[in-house]
Amino acid sequence: MHTLWFMAGLMLSTLVGCATRNSDAPSSGASAQPGPSNTEAILDDPTRCLRLGDTYKAGQESDYDLEGASLFEHACTMGEPIGCLCLGDAFEAGTDITKDPPRAATLYAQACKGGEANGCDKLGRMMSTYGPGVAGDPQNAVSLFTQACDGGDPKSCNHLGRLHERGIGVPKDPKQAAALFDKACRQGFAEGCGDLGLMYRTGKGVTEDLQKAIRLFTQACDGGAPRGCTHLGRMHKDGTGVPQDLQQAIRLYTQACDAGGGAGCTNLGLMHKNGTGVPKDLEQAASFFKRACDAGDPIGCMHNG
Repeated sequence: MHTLWFMAGLMLSTLVGCATRNSDAPSSGASAQPGPSNTEAILDDPTRCLRLGDTYKAGQESDYDLEGASLFEHACTMGEPIGCLCLGDAFEAGTDITKDPPRAATLYAQACKGGEANGCDKLGRMMSTYGPGVAGDPQNAVSLFTQACDGGDPKSCNHLGRLHERGIGVPKDPKQAAALFDKACRQGFAEGCGDLGLMYRTGKGVTEDLQKAIRLFTQACDGGAPRGCTHLGRMHKDGTGVPQDLQQAIRLYTQACDAGGGAGCTNLGLMHKNGTGVPKDLEQAASFFKRACDAGDPIGCMHNG
């Protein structure tokens, strides 16, 4: 991550300096369109911060030599909402800067106000999960996710769907949750496909449809959502909607685990612990449980150690 921030600073400082940009800056092509309207929405991708440089390509060359968080702070100060967003990411994660969740929340609010839908989403997430140093406010989280979802952020639609599914900040409404998951999925957010697949798997908010669940889990898994691979693997393991296929289940759990999905690691650990589809191997099981716990899966942590 430190390398990423350093690369971000180098890339952006060579493209243009925030302080030298103005409406009269010369350009060999189209004029610059600063701010979120010219920013590609790359959700949950750290390299999105690198793309801040795209809004500066038509400006003058900079004499500044700023790196990482320093450049994002300068961009934020100069009125670039994505700079506030990326600086908020740095304060939340403690990347090249002292970790400060309240400061991150303030920056996300500034980005959100400036039109960055992902800033609304990140602030909503912090409020809905009662993040450290941030006051929980589920109702405000609902408002923020709604704003971001309406602004074209499919991840926010999915987060809003989860609040409706669980009745957090709003009355529990599985049908509305399914509709929001469907919206997120149709807009290309793979986790939305997985969450919608689970609704069809359980018949919650929609009519149970195992074949549709399988298609949605496959879409989620192919789109890079580890939970989709895990859910699909479980259906193959149990023979639900498909013929039982333990080897396919292991492949899918492995795909999920390797992509950072803790539940996939946990399921692999259980299969090795019980000798299901693989030779019983407690040492290998322990290794998977540790990976699951490191990835934040509570069941994996229960089995770890």
